[in-house]
Amino acid sequence: MQQDQLKTAFREGLSELFSEHFEVFLKEKGIPERYLPNDTLSRVIERQYDSGVDEFLNETKNIIDEDNYRVLVQDFLFENYAPDFIALKFEESPSIDLEDIVEDLQQELVLQVTKNEPYSKVSRGFWQSKIRQLQDIKTLARYSQGDDLGEFVEIYAPEWKEQDED
Repeated sequence: MQQDQLKTAFREGLSELFSEHFEVFLKEKGIPERYLPNDTLSRVIERQYDSGVDEFLNETKNIIDEDNYRVLVQDFLFENYAPDFIALKFEESPSIDLEDIVEDLQQELVLQVTKNEPYSKVSRGFWQSKIRQLQDIKTLARYSQGDDLGEFVEIYAPEWKEQDED
C-alpha cells in the first residue's frame, strides 16, 4: 500500500467529515457564511490534516492493505474526531473571528435601520447604542437582513419615536 494513497484517503475522509460538521456549526452559531473568508473550511481541514496524518499513518502502518484502508480511515476519524472536537477546531480557527462577525452584523443592522423609513429619522448614534448591546450572532444575522426591523425596534428600541430628529 502506497503512503501517498493513505494520505489521500485520510485527507478525503477528513474533508468529508469536517464539511458535514461545518454546515451544522454555522447553523448552530447563526453565522452567515458570507462573513467568513472563502477558504475557511479548507484552512481548518488543512490544519487538522497536518496535525493528524502522521498519527494516522503510525497507528495503521502494520494493518493496512488494499482491502481495508478506507475502513481504517473511517474508524480512525470516528475515534479521533468527535463532533465536539470538530466544533472546537472551528471555534479556534483564526478565520472565524466571532467578535469581528458580531461587529460586521451590528454595522449592517445600523445601516438597515438608518436607511429605512420611518427609522431613518432617528440619529445613527441612537441606533448604534441600541445595536451595540446586541451580541447574539443569530439575532443580529436575522435583523441585519432588513427583515423584521419592526420587531427589532419593538423589542430593543421601543422608545425610538421619542428620538425623532424632525
